[in-house]
Amino acid sequence: MASLESTRSTSLNESFLEQFDNLEINNNTYERTLAIIIKNQEEILSELKVIKDKVRRIKNRLNDLEQKIDNSFDITNDKAFKEDMIKGAAKALIKKVIYPKNSQIKSKAEKYV
Repeated sequence: MASLESTRSTSLNESFLEQFDNLEINNNTYERTLAIIIKNQEEILSELKVIKDKVRRIKNRLNDLEQKIDNSFDITNDKAFKEDMIKGAAKALIKKVIYPKNSQIKSKAEKYV
């Protein structure tokens, strides 16, 4: 279970803790609730890091494509380009089929709350 002190790092957390203290909830419930909140925040931050990394990679690929186009390079005959595009399209299709839609995620989150 996360310690109470580890939650006091930001003013937002402090504001939340002040409001939470005013509820006069017993200490055990308080600790469990904070532990759940902290765990959820850690999961969200972890997922955000993954998303940021994916966005960075997409930006890099777009920059590479722009450079090829700017250099008047005929990318349609480039074997590596074709392979990358086919692999990218296949990955995108697989992800679209496997991963949940935003509306599904939202409904699950609303059910959790």
